[in-house]
Amino acid sequence: MKIDKFNHTIIFEYSSGSSPPDFKGMTTSDIAVWVKFDDYEWFRPFGNFSKVQVIEMINICNNEHQLISLMRLLSAKEEEL
Repeated sequence: MKIDKFNHTIIFEYSSGSSPPDFKGMTTSDIAVWVKFDDYEWFRPFGNFSKVQVIEMINICNNEHQLISLMRLLSAKEEEL
């Protein structure tokens, strides 16, 4: 699924929990949602949010600054918070 909002592109794909969708090689058998914001790296949403929950968060963003802040929060690693 692809969303275009405030001149930014957000892509959702399901892949192995250990490897992003564009990874070639050995992966695990669990399935997880991965998100790609513009040309940055794929990430799994912090907090184990579902695809539907992340889409709803994107929908309530009223401007580009809110969208960028949301993507930064969701792509953060636990040790960064």
